Amino acid sequence: MSKSSPDPGSNLAVAQRLRALLDGRSQADVARKTGQLRNNVSRYARGAKIPIEFGAALVRGLGVNPAWLLLGEGAPFLSDVTASTVKAAEDLLELVEAMSAVARMQLGSLTGKHHLKVLRELSDALATYERLRQDLNTRTAPIFRQVLADYWKALEKWDFERADDLRKAASQVARLSDDEKLAAEFDRTRAYHAYLQHDEAQAIALQRRLFQRMLPAASLLDDRSLREAFNFAATLQGSSRMDEALRVCRATLLMAPEDLRAAPIVRFISALCGFVEMELGDIRSGLARIQASFPQSDERMRPSQQSMLLHCLMYSGAISFEAACAMGPVSPAHSQGMLVRAVYEDTPQALELACRTFINSGPASLAENVHVCAYSRALLGALKGGGRKQAREFLAGPLAHERENAKSATEKFDNALFAMRLSRAVDDTPQFTHWLIEASRILEALQREITVGLLGRTILWKNALLARDTKDAAVSALRKRAQATFKELFEKGYGSFESLAATGAA
Repeated sequence: MSKSSPDPGSNLAVAQRLRALLDGRSQADVARKTGQLRNNVSRYARGAKIPIEFGAALVRGLGVNPAWLLLGEGAPFLSDVTASTVKAAEDLLELVEAMSAVARMQLGSLTGKHHLKVLRELSDALATYERLRQDLNTRTAPIFRQVLADYWKALEKWDFERADDLRKAASQVARLSDDEKLAAEFDRTRAYHAYLQHDEAQAIALQRRLFQRMLPAASLLDDRSLREAFNFAATLQGSSRMDEALRVCRATLLMAPEDLRAAPIVRFISALCGFVEMELGDIRSGLARIQASFPQSDERMRPSQQSMLLHCLMYSGAISFEAACAMGPVSPAHSQGMLVRAVYEDTPQALELACRTFINSGPASLAENVHVCAYSRALLGALKGGGRKQAREFLAGPLAHERENAKSATEKFDNALFAMRLSRAVDDTPQFTHWLIEASRILEALQREITVGLLGRTILWKNALLARDTKDAAVSALRKRAQATFKELFEKGYGSFESLAATGAA
């Protein structure tokens, strides 16, 4: 670590914060208010070892926030933070003082004549530490609980800037809490956050740990453990690990006890199982399973199940894209899926309807600043003819930035698809061909356990069918594969691909 960025808890970092306190006030004033010699204040500011007693004096005499002084976290002064946080911070300082007392024990003297006195002092210090730790945990639990609730709400609204701030705040409070349930809830929320930000490895690692933690305790015999199983399977599905998600769903349904077979969470798992089956090519089984999972009595689960059903019905050809749009933005995730579905539909009318329905149209829609919304607007402008310049600027600017910062192969695939479709919209055939081949290359290079979502794959194949005029051998091979794929899917029950399977044309 560089000298300009020392460990926040090191003496050097504390000395830096002390010098910041001295900026604007004299050392003599600090010495007077802390009961210290002026020379000592000067020595501490220059980097001399700062005793905990001086830290306590700064808290009492100047109103310094101990969490800021010791760790660089929060506001510098207690007047800048809430009363509950002040108390937690004061307890933290007491806790550190108790730990310091333990550390000062001359444990080597246990074999000497003063061993009984040392043992009593050690026992008293440890008892003080345990009491303070318990008090601190009790006081921080409601703070931790509220921060986690706000964190989850921010993620549900896709307010990632606020979510990042709340994650940092939760991380700070978590250090002071021993509550296992709150720690698990923090892991669960962080997993969802990582998933939304395409950090698939982190999302899966956190959710897998939660799932494994539940197995020894309940063996999937209660509602809570079933929920963790669902969260794990949903994280796997959202990270394109479809086969593993399907295995988790099926195993969970087999292990669910008889008296919970009709419970809302079991219906939710069954619906997810059906959705993954549909993604993997078995729409008949998938649709039957999703339909059987209704009615869903839990209103928190109902939007996701409704979204699964709508997408499955569109693939089957039972309902049109316009009919699915008429159901409205049932959830932010559904809104994103419907915008991407409009890209597959490949008409300005479908994209205009999707933008009107799923962007800034209510709490379950998406905000304009979400990447897929900005892309949809750029594509719509190009398709309508008046926004081709803006579409080219989007290609060279925001979309290029997204490609450069993609965290996973599936994210790279998605951005290659977007670049491909936008290039075709602005009549840039060379770039369209480039991105068509690049998306195909990414798809072929994926690890065996990764299966890109069906919607992304069909956008690729549909665009391959539209590349009629090219003499590129690679594109010709893609067109033949696309024709075979759509024919196979139609025969399996994906009725929406009938025209593509029959004619090989859009």
